[in-house]
Amino acid sequence: MKDFIRGAGFCALANLMLMLPIVVLYFVASDFIRYLDNPSVGLPGMALYAAGIVAALAVMFVTQMWEYRGTYTVVYQESARKRISIAERLRLLPLSFFGKRDLADLTSVIMKDCSDQERLFSHTMPQIFGMGASTLVFAAMMFAFDWRLAASALWPIPVALAALLLTGRIQKSHTAKKNAASLSFADALQEYLECHREIRSLNKVGAFQDELDCRIDRFEREKIGAELAMGVAVCSAQGFLRLGIASVIVVGTVLLVAGQVDFLVFFVYLLAVTRVYDPINVVLQAIAELMDMSLSLERMRAIENEPVQTGSTSFEPQGHDVVFEDVGFAYADGEDVLSSVSFKAREGQVTALVGASGSGKSTAVKLASRFWDVSSGAIFVGGVDVSTVDPETLLSAFSEVFQDVVLFDDTVRENIRLGKKDATNEEVLAAARAARCDEFVERLPNGYDTMIGENG
Repeated sequence: MKDFIRGAGFCALANLMLMLPIVVLYFVASDFIRYLDNPSVGLPGMALYAAGIVAALAVMFVTQMWEYRGTYTVVYQESARKRISIAERLRLLPLSFFGKRDLADLTSVIMKDCSDQERLFSHTMPQIFGMGASTLVFAAMMFAFDWRLAASALWPIPVALAALLLTGRIQKSHTAKKNAASLSFADALQEYLECHREIRSLNKVGAFQDELDCRIDRFEREKIGAELAMGVAVCSAQGFLRLGIASVIVVGTVLLVAGQVDFLVFFVYLLAVTRVYDPINVVLQAIAELMDMSLSLERMRAIENEPVQTGSTSFEPQGHDVVFEDVGFAYADGEDVLSSVSFKAREGQVTALVGASGSGKSTAVKLASRFWDVSSGAIFVGGVDVSTVDPETLLSAFSEVFQDVVLFDDTVRENIRLGKKDATNEEVLAAARAARCDEFVERLPNGYDTMIGENG
């Protein structure tokens, strides 16, 4: 919060300093007009004007640098921390969570939504607060100098802001549809890439490509609709601001003819009104972006608020018998997978779970290692209720071979070493021989150092 306030303050200061050229121009013009009225007063030397211009440029440069360091640099560092924190959160979540969210969705949160937050706090929020604050300061100065010209210049700003905010619900609706279409397309593309072997073997390439085309077309339509909704709202509000220039011209001309304001003040207000609308245009765009990004922030908060599995990091079982006592379990859809299941798998013996496909054999194993938590009953390992043990601590006592084998984009040696990161090369070779895979590994181009690629 402290960094955000500092960044917004630097943004406000930098925006105020952009008014310095108008201030310098005002003093130069005042001196020149005074000289024309009375040449005897003389003109300050050109060196003084040049020094003023150089000083203004230097101040503008320094404040712009402060703004950059106070917003972008800090936010980029925070964005990196946010991605890591979400990844850490995902690591602690139960597998039941991943049954509700697919891979494309989670990837979108970590990559796209984090990037949206990065842009939000590096560009959008500092501009809204910083430029809003600087505009208030500048508006106060304009009212103090001449309230009539100030009112004629600034009245469109609250009207434009109100008009943009009133369209917020429409913009959010289009953004939600665009995000849903984007996720649908990403899901289909990922499925096509992961299952291309099966798709080709079933001669379904054409059907899958037709489905991809439909989802791409839908995403394109929703994207255009979202951009159109935001563009119309922002451009209309920005166009409405230009009425302020016309009203300054009309009011200023009336006051000038009536002798209630001099030409130089009128001229400076014309310059100022064109400058004061620039940050307001940026604020209008930022507010529209904020509406668009709000859904991304909600998705990130949903992950951060998801309850994690917790437990003791101390696990001291008395042996390793696995005991199910009246265990019941159901997935999110509510249909029971296990109901009143009780058995004991004794340490040192082979216990086989036999049953029809879908009867819950794999589920029982995953419950024992606390990939999910039981709905009723309890599971004990060595007399310790697994629901009281931290999942990572519990898994240190488990070794599992899953039905679906996943290989990582690394060498054969490092894929084997995943189960024990500090394993020596001799231990890796011993494990490979025990699994009867040393013969074909040695025939690979680089043996155990062969890169096997994603999923092997």
